[in-house]
Amino acid sequence: MRNIAKPFPVALAVAAGVAGLVVYYAALGEEPAPLLTEEARATRAALARIEAESRGTLQEPQIQAPPRTAETLLAVKRSAEDPAPSPPDGYTFVSYHGEMPRVRIARDIDGGGKPPRPRPDWLDPATSIETLATLASEAGRDWSFGWIGLAEDARPNQVAGSLADLGITTLGSSGNLIRARLPGDPALLHEIVALPEADGLGAVPPIQKLPAAFAGEVFESSPREPVPVFITLMAGDPDGRWRRSLEDLGAVVGRFDPDIRVYTANVAYGRIEAVAAADYVL
Repeated sequence: MRNIAKPFPVALAVAAGVAGLVVYYAALGEEPAPLLTEEARATRAALARIEAESRGTLQEPQIQAPPRTAETLLAVKRSAEDPAPSPPDGYTFVSYHGEMPRVRIARDIDGGGKPPRPRPDWLDPATSIETLATLASEAGRDWSFGWIGLAEDARPNQVAGSLADLGITTLGSSGNLIRARLPGDPALLHEIVALPEADGLGAVPPIQKLPAAFAGEVFESSPREPVPVFITLMAGDPDGRWRRSLEDLGAVVGRFDPDIRVYTANVAYGRIEAVAAADYVL
């Protein structure tokens, strides 16, 4: 460790206007801690806020509408009196009457039609059925959260009735994927795969739930260092079971936004993979 009590470094410090700080640390035989970056300060603030949210001690600020001045009241009155908006001087509105012409978008690719949509490896029933059964068993349930891939040109509403007949609870969809509670029974999973509208089923691997940049950060950081994160759930949490499960995994869980099914949480880098591996985490 550099000894900052040596004359030359101290002279530089004096020139920088921080001689008192240097003399203090020299007396302790230590170097001054580096100043926090803007990102580090923001991270500390987020960690503290989520900690307060988890304890229920965070006081939300009171939000009040700004007072209405005479100018704003006059503007509101004028907008109510105007039958229709008027364009600025020198401009006119353009309107269109009649049916908008429509034409089907050509998808022909080199005369061979549209290319087949690639299927993620984790939707392959050859391995995914065993994975889903294991997830359900490890969670102590007869089901687990997962996804059903749709065949080309199939739509979620086309398969909804067939899935309901099999006792499958669907939770939503994203593109050609249906979010659902899938049975842990391999025989029932094979019945889902056999539907003509289905093109596989499975669960997203934990590492693919993390953004690529963040995944690299996880492996390069100290396992004990906490990081504030957003955790999106596969379903809502009306009874708090997923909050308790996240806490059991070592997370300090803060606020929940039910509209987007997202928790704020402080999670040590060494526990991120365990959280991502939970089937209820999207």
